[in-house]
Amino acid sequence: MSLLGHYLRSVGLSSLAFAFLMFLMSQCSWVLGNVLLAQWTRGINLKNESTPEDGRAAENEYYISVFVSFGIGQLVFFGCFNFLYWTAVVRASQSLYDAMIARLFRAPLAFFDVTPLNSIISVFSKDIEVIDHVFPHQTNNFMSTIIQVTIIMVVITATSPIFALALISAVAIFIVLTLLYVPTLRQLSQLYHSTQIPIKNHFCDSLFGATTIRAFREEERFMKEFSKHVDYNSSYVFGINMAYRLVSLHLTTLSNLIVFITGILIVVSSNTDPGLAGISILFSLQLSPLLTRLMSSIASMETNVGSVEQIKQYSEIKQEIRAEAIKKIMELPIAQLGEWILTDNRPSATWPFPGHVEFHEFSAGDDEGTQHLLTDVNIRIGGGEKIGVISRTCSNTKCVTSSLFRLIEKSQGSIYIDGLDISSIGLHDLRNKLTVLPQDPVLFSGSLRYNLDPFGEFTDDQIWASLARVHLKPYVAQLEEQLAFDVGDSGENLSAGHRQLMCVARTLLRKTRVLVVEESNTPSYMDTQTDQFINNIIRMAFQTCTIITVTSRPQSITHCDSVVVLEDGHVIEYDSPKSLLTNTSSLFYSMSRDTGLVV
Repeated sequence: MSLLGHYLRSVGLSSLAFAFLMFLMSQCSWVLGNVLLAQWTRGINLKNESTPEDGRAAENEYYISVFVSFGIGQLVFFGCFNFLYWTAVVRASQSLYDAMIARLFRAPLAFFDVTPLNSIISVFSKDIEVIDHVFPHQTNNFMSTIIQVTIIMVVITATSPIFALALISAVAIFIVLTLLYVPTLRQLSQLYHSTQIPIKNHFCDSLFGATTIRAFREEERFMKEFSKHVDYNSSYVFGINMAYRLVSLHLTTLSNLIVFITGILIVVSSNTDPGLAGISILFSLQLSPLLTRLMSSIASMETNVGSVEQIKQYSEIKQEIRAEAIKKIMELPIAQLGEWILTDNRPSATWPFPGHVEFHEFSAGDDEGTQHLLTDVNIRIGGGEKIGVISRTCSNTKCVTSSLFRLIEKSQGSIYIDGLDISSIGLHDLRNKLTVLPQDPVLFSGSLRYNLDPFGEFTDDQIWASLARVHLKPYVAQLEEQLAFDVGDSGENLSAGHRQLMCVARTLLRKTRVLVVEESNTPSYMDTQTDQFINNIIRMAFQTCTIITVTSRPQSITHCDSVVVLEDGHVIEYDSPKSLLTNTSSLFYSMSRDTGLVV
């Protein structure tokens, strides 16, 4: 109920109440029109042949005008209901989507590490479709059917007051059927969806392994396994249909029983108006489809409420910027908390220059704060200095990169870049001024130019100059489309080496002063010669930059001015590579010996 309440609050309780008030008024106009017809047919003056023709005509005109008024009123009220209701649900869908997408784009990196991409896609496709189409229709069916059934019961009870006793029994039977049917259908639907997963997995595995399957002539076995999965899934479809047919049978029986009781009460009653008796029987005959639709809408809302839960969870994702941390450091007004750009504390246009980086008693850990990955780290890096950070475990070195870009927040200490505490400025300003070369090249679907300059900040001459510095200009020039060449999904139309060089060229255009290079620990996608060629280009192209290379391979940082060796989050060694390699008792020497760098 809380999830349903969350959806209804997003629609707007006042808007919803006013919309269904219009629907109630339209139904009342319809009922009053039928009552008017009953009164018209028993008119004494119309039956009396002595009544003048003018009198009959006047009375007919009166009934016709009132009946038309009720019809127009029903049309107007129903039109207002549709406008108000569907405007409200469309606005609710938009607000739920906006809240979810805003939270997702500002979610911490840890969220994407633990959340599969398929789950995110499912929420933004299947669950959004439920909110856009299924829930509005089922909410409409539920509320409108409740109103219609209530009006029918009131009309029948007004015609035969003793029917109230039968009404109580009918409501009790309907509640019992609901309590039995809805949980059963929910479980069957969950089993149906869960048994679809093996079908999809088996199909994908068979598709990707089709060559191997044919080579071993196992096509028949895989076809039988696939049919077995489909049959198992279809058994729950049969169960869902049978449950629906069974509850429909019970509801039809209940509706027919109500019609029978209504007819008996009208027959035994001596003072029942014939017109109202006809209306009561006519209305009771409509109960069967209405009760079936009511039960169906309840079951559909129950089985699809999981989509509301998913969207609610995504709308409450923990944000990357912790407002309490910013408030503690900056003591800013509440209105400025959690902003990407802190307007009262923006760095200068020339920052960072010359690129001094200092870790001062810095500690940071995982997103939950239960484990420290860096503890009391003190490092001073001069402007333009090349420093390597190495550890046996990737978690320690990656934490250095995450801390610099504030992908994780500190637990104590500070990081200063040219004297400015990076926690005192907005994330946009910080990340816009720093650059990282990831171990896996990141390219997007689109042209070469879009991947090099996604925001259109540079001219073609600047882009060609950047490509020339990384020795990609001849390759791009011989392409037919040149800068308009489509790199494909994730750059699949380029080789691994070209993708990495594209990232280097993109970094050169930014003219960064502080560069973080993530060395790949297992560069299986690139041969050693190409890997060495790219590393040489990086050293030559960024000679004046402060470069922090994080790696687990000693051979990647022997050219650096200094090396920081981390173990269990602590700085164990901090010296030049030459000094550490000459010290046979150092951890860096031990790691170099294990990789064959020294004998």
